[in-house]
Amino acid sequence: MIITDPVEIEVVKSLPENCMGLYHCGENRIEILPPDATGALRKPNSAFAEFPTEQFFDSIVTHELSHAAFDKIPCATGICPATAEYVAYTMQIRSLIHAGHSDLGVGMNLDKTIENDEINAVFLMMAPDIFIQKAWTHLSQQEDACSYVGQIMSGKIRFDFEAP
Repeated sequence: MIITDPVEIEVVKSLPENCMGLYHCGENRIEILPPDATGALRKPNSAFAEFPTEQFFDSIVTHELSHAAFDKIPCATGICPATAEYVAYTMQIRSLIHAGHSDLGVGMNLDKTIENDEINAVFLMMAPDIFIQKAWTHLSQQEDACSYVGQIMSGKIRFDFEAP
């Protein structure tokens, strides 16, 4: 993933409800709550509950920077929320793993094969933790995860489809 333009990151006191970070599409600007606020907003049963607050905060920055990288990728359906969040959440989890945490911290079942159609906006909106688990499991099951993300970033793979 490549970000070609500078991205401004501003720590702010408030964001919309249940939002810890926000990338402003087309503006190259991220707003993020301070670490103590992100830790306080985290639900005890969330996919990210086990991670230390500072590293969780850093992972939110990674999540929002992933949105910045995805921002210029064209989407045939106009918007691609499932694809954008797939990239953002998997890169967020990957950043936590590179910080020394086990990938089992987000509760996925790597034994169940996740098909592409399971990565969709319905899970994203109705059950975000399930979406996160499915996304990470799906990426983990790819032979070459980096190449797979590269295909997403080049527009060759999408999880969003036009409504029938």
